[in-house]
Amino acid sequence: MKRSESQSLYNALPEACITYTSNSHESGVEKYADGKILKIVYWKVKKIDKEDIYYPKIVSQILPDLKCFSSEDGGVSKDKLFEHLLSNNRDGVNFLEIDPYSTGSQIIGHIFPKMFYCRECGKIKFLKDDKDVLNMSCDCTGKNERMYQDDRIWVCSCGNIYSIDEEEVKANELKYYPRIREGFIKKDGSIYKMQKKCKCGNMCTLENATDPRVFYPRIITSVKLIENKEVDLCEKRNGERLIIKKIIGKISDEEFEKMKNDLIEKEVHDTKLDEDLDSIIDIDFLGNLNLVSSKEEELPEVEKETLYKMLEYITIKRKVLTDMETAIGNVKKHGNINNEIEIYEMLKKLKIKNISSVSDIEIINTAYGYTRKYKSADEINKVENFKLRAFHGKDSTIPDFYNIRTKTEGIIIDVDKRALYNYLRENPMLDQYIFKECDDEELNKSFLGKKYFDIGLIEKFNEINIENGSMVRLCTKIIYELLHTISHMFINTISELCGINKSSLGEIIFLNAGAILVYSKTSQGAALGAITHMFDKDLDKMLMKVYRDNKICTFDPLCMKTTEGSCCACTYLDEVACEHFNKDLSRRLLYGYEEEGTDERIINFWEEI
Repeated sequence: MKRSESQSLYNALPEACITYTSNSHESGVEKYADGKILKIVYWKVKKIDKEDIYYPKIVSQILPDLKCFSSEDGGVSKDKLFEHLLSNNRDGVNFLEIDPYSTGSQIIGHIFPKMFYCRECGKIKFLKDDKDVLNMSCDCTGKNERMYQDDRIWVCSCGNIYSIDEEEVKANELKYYPRIREGFIKKDGSIYKMQKKCKCGNMCTLENATDPRVFYPRIITSVKLIENKEVDLCEKRNGERLIIKKIIGKISDEEFEKMKNDLIEKEVHDTKLDEDLDSIIDIDFLGNLNLVSSKEEELPEVEKETLYKMLEYITIKRKVLTDMETAIGNVKKHGNINNEIEIYEMLKKLKIKNISSVSDIEIINTAYGYTRKYKSADEINKVENFKLRAFHGKDSTIPDFYNIRTKTEGIIIDVDKRALYNYLRENPMLDQYIFKECDDEELNKSFLGKKYFDIGLIEKFNEINIENGSMVRLCTKIIYELLHTISHMFINTISELCGINKSSLGEIIFLNAGAILVYSKTSQGAALGAITHMFDKDLDKMLMKVYRDNKICTFDPLCMKTTEGSCCACTYLDEVACEHFNKDLSRRLLYGYEEEGTDERIINFWEEI
């Protein structure tokens, strides 16, 4: 059975259950396994050279989730294999990907659950081995009818799963009829009820083996950062300061490249760089680098993860294929508009400062663990053992991280940071706080530091918590929700114009840059160049449809009134396409909202076009 790389990571990881579809040329066990549920056991993999990906950045994205699974919080825990990561032992991880040169199937699974039944007479059989599927038939009608696999398994929130087995169901004493709620019938006609206790002490529940609740993979997305060596600067104090200066606009791109190369060269030739860096800079290139002590020059305090995200953004911006001016020129050349001003006006009303198509960007999707029954501890209504499980080999003492790397294309959308800042200033929720007038450099500082924004508050499976009402929480919530909603509006439109399914598109939100990347999640989509072609030819159509097609939801006014303008008919995407599981979305922020009979009013970020 063929599956795309993206599908493999989300649906066919080890310990997941999938429905197998045989190929036409297959025979024997494979043919008879068609339509059966399998439990994935392992991938044929190769290790990724750590020089080929910047693994500290990937690990840093995972650490916040690991810290959420604290053993001090009731029954919430994580596999001990993760412990060394929390103590900054980042070398203790196997970074793996599918080996493209392996022979035969690259993903291996076994038939699971093991119980089969006859729909006519209720007879039960159990598989001992996969090849037994050839004998799963019943002659009760005289036609040797095939038997059907029972698709239910026992599931525990600690991560264990079990097939219904012969110990709890005696095949010669019971009949099974799925149309009956309890399923099992004794010889005397009474219903046989089952319960199962997990090894951890939890009571298990019966679930459909392929139900999403049975397996929630933990996956993070990152952009490859190796190529231009900026990420190496993050390991040095003065390197971090240099990156910050570039981001806030204190030095030009040319100055940054010169200083970066000087720092890297010094590191190569001086093993004592950490101890002597300040004096080296003062003596050798004080005038060029303009790196002085923090006492003489105030720079915002920036978390390392924020720097990593900004370097991802810088990396993407270097991959521009068609810039905004060229796309506008193409639209005019094809006669779609009479004057460039028409598009510039649309961009202004949508508060977009720049928009470009990008190509040849490498996206790394990393699966580092999984949970069952619940996505997060916040969903547990009672005390249960809830565990984050790691992937690992039989003899491994460290976790396996499964990676899919995709060279792809997309569109990078730079929302006007000043418009975002002004939206905060005008927001009634922030009336008690003072937002001063600022120049461009101060504006960039405000987005980079932790005065207004903290990306650590953005948890993948939960809404951003604003219960304590702090300015940082409110600002982070408002701006992320705004950017996230804009991203979904663009995905809706790009999917329609390109003919690419929305689940085959992905997003990365750069909160501190006020930017959004919408990209193709499949290498096939990138090879077709559908996004690039659409951007080159239909920029005007895309901008107009982004605004108009998303303004009204099928369920309005109910959607706008009761769900803050966010539901399955307007903003929700397939969860493989959304980086935040459809949390923190609201069309109210884009189009405005007033509650009749109350003083509640939300100002619109987008203007009418």
